[in-house]
Amino acid sequence: MMGNVGMLRSRLYQKFFLWFFLNLILLAILALGLVGGLLVRGSNGLLPAYLFSSNIETRFRTISANLQYKPVTAWPEAVNYYNKDPSLAFTLYFLDKQAGLPNLPPIPGKVLSAAALLPRLPFTLCPDPEVLSFSGSTTFEGVDKAEEGSVTEHARLSPDLLRAFGTLEAGIAPAPRVVYMRDADHSRYWFAQALFVPDDTRELHYMLLAVAADSFSGKGLLFNTDLMLIFFLVVLSVSCLWWLPFVRHISQPLLRMASVAETLANSSILQNAPPDANVCGVDPQRKDEIGRLAEAINVMARRLNRVFSGQQLFLHHIAHEINSPLARIKLGLAVLEDRLNGDAGERVGRIVAETDALSVTTDNIITYLRAQYREQAPSLENIPLSSFLRSLAAKEAQERKIRITVSETLSVNADRRYLERALANVLRNALRYSPPDSAVEIEAELQGSKVAIEVRDLGLGVPENELAQLTEPFFRGTANMGTPGSGLGLSLAKRYIDACNGFLTFSNRATGGFVVRINLPGDM
Repeated sequence: MMGNVGMLRSRLYQKFFLWFFLNLILLAILALGLVGGLLVRGSNGLLPAYLFSSNIETRFRTISANLQYKPVTAWPEAVNYYNKDPSLAFTLYFLDKQAGLPNLPPIPGKVLSAAALLPRLPFTLCPDPEVLSFSGSTTFEGVDKAEEGSVTEHARLSPDLLRAFGTLEAGIAPAPRVVYMRDADHSRYWFAQALFVPDDTRELHYMLLAVAADSFSGKGLLFNTDLMLIFFLVVLSVSCLWWLPFVRHISQPLLRMASVAETLANSSILQNAPPDANVCGVDPQRKDEIGRLAEAINVMARRLNRVFSGQQLFLHHIAHEINSPLARIKLGLAVLEDRLNGDAGERVGRIVAETDALSVTTDNIITYLRAQYREQAPSLENIPLSSFLRSLAAKEAQERKIRITVSETLSVNADRRYLERALANVLRNALRYSPPDSAVEIEAELQGSKVAIEVRDLGLGVPENELAQLTEPFFRGTANMGTPGSGLGLSLAKRYIDACNGFLTFSNRATGGFVVRINLPGDM
C-alpha cells in the first residue's frame, strides 16, 4: 500500500488527474448540496421563496388581485384566463375546506401534503381598500373605525395582525416558503403558494394558488436566473480557489528552475555558492517529476560551476603560457633576421610574419573565450558618438582613409569597453577587405529610439547564402579565404553588441562592398 502511495506521489500527471477528480467531486458535492439541501431537504418540498424568479411572484399577485372581492363561482374563469399556454396550468384549492374548484386542473395529493406544512399566513396579499386605509406605504389604519357589520368575523384583524400589516409595503404579504416539487406520475413540476383571498362578501378563504409546468424552470417563469448566475460564479470561484494551490505547487518551482536555467545560459551561476548549493530552491524531499528535474538542474549547475571555474583558471594562465613563448620566439627571430642576409634573412622574415599572425590569432581566441565567459556585467552609460568614433578611427586607421558622418549631439547607451571592442573588430574587417586606396565610411543616425551605426567598405562583399553564418566562430567566407584572419572578429562584435542590448545586421552594397549595421539604444 505504501509503495502504491509513493508511486502516486512520484508521478506529476497522476497528481493532476487526482486533483482533477477531486475537483469534480467538489463540484458534485456543491451541486448535490444545492439540490439536496434545497429541493430534497427543503421540508418535503418547501423551499425559500427568494430562490424563484420575480416573474412568478408577479403572476401570482395579478391572479390574486383578479380574484379578490368577486364571487367564488367566478374564480375558475379568472384563473383559466392564464391557462392559454399548454405548458403551464394554473389552479386553485381551498386549504381551509380541503376542496378544489370546478373546471380547474386537480392538484396532486403530494403537493397538497406539502402545502399543509406551509406556515399559515395571518393576512391577505391585497387587503380591501374599503376595510383598510393606508397611511403612507407601510401603515394601516381605520380597522377599528369601520362601521359595525361592515366587516365579517373572518375579515376582522387583531392587533397582532395590524402590527404585522404595519411591516409590509402596499399590503403585500411576503411568503417565506413555497411548495416546489415534481409530480412523478405526470412528470410535471408544481409550484404553489398559500394566501388569503376575500370573496364578494369579504369572507377570507385560505387558498393554495398553484401552477404546473412541463419543465423544471417553467419556461423561465419559476427560477431566478440572476441567482443561478450568482451560484454559477460562486461555484466557478470555488473551483478556481481549489485549483490555485495545485497550480502554485507546479508553477512556482518551474519558474524558479526557469530562472536558474536563464542564469546558466549567461554563465554567471554559483560564483559564490557552496559546492552543494540547492540553486533551484525546490524542496529536496519532493519526489515527483519536478523534484527530479530540480535535482538534475542542481547537479548540472554544480558541474557547470566546476567547468566555469576551470575555464576561468585556464583563461587566467593561457595568455602567459602561449604569448610568453611566442614573444620569446619573435624576439629571437628578430635578432636572427638582423644577422642574416639573402635568402636566409627572407626566410626568417616570413617566419616572423607567420609568428605575428599566430600571435594575433591566439589573442583573438583568448579574447573570444573571455567574451564568451565574461565575468563582469556590462556597465551601460551614455556615450557621445562623434568623439568616440573619431578617437577609434584615429587608433585603427593608421594610414587608411575613414570618413565619419555623425551628429555632434548623437549618443548611445552602451558599455564603453564592449562598444569599442565591437567597433574595432568591425572596422578592422572593413579595412582588411577594402582596396588599399579606398575609404571606409562610418555613418550614424537616430532612428526612433535606436541609433544605427553603419560601417561600409568597398570590398568584394559576402555571398548572400553566407550572411547568416558570419557571426559563427572561425567562419571564413569563400570570397576571403586568401585574406589573413581568424574568423572571430564578427563573432566577438556580436557578443559585445548583444551585451549592450543591441543587434547586428549585414548586407551587401548595391554598388559593391559590404555593410555592417549596429543598432543600439539611444541616449536614455
